[in-house]
Amino acid sequence: MTTLLGIILGFGAGSAVEYLIVRKLEQPVIGLYRGVSPLAWLIAAILTVVFTAIVNLIALRPVKNLKLTDAA
Repeated sequence: MTTLLGIILGFGAGSAVEYLIVRKLEQPVIGLYRGVSPLAWLIAAILTVVFTAIVNLIALRPVKNLKLTDAA
């Protein structure tokens, strides 16, 4: 759930940052495309999910070996 929320919020924040950067880089004689390709959004979302899955697999491996009955 947090990954999905992060992806959704990242789309909004990423759009704002992209717009600000492109506006700063534009010159009177040079116009830049101010949009982000849907393919770029898809790749970013997939990479986020893959990274989250890898981190969860690494972090949860030691947790599976814990014996909670011996924690006292």
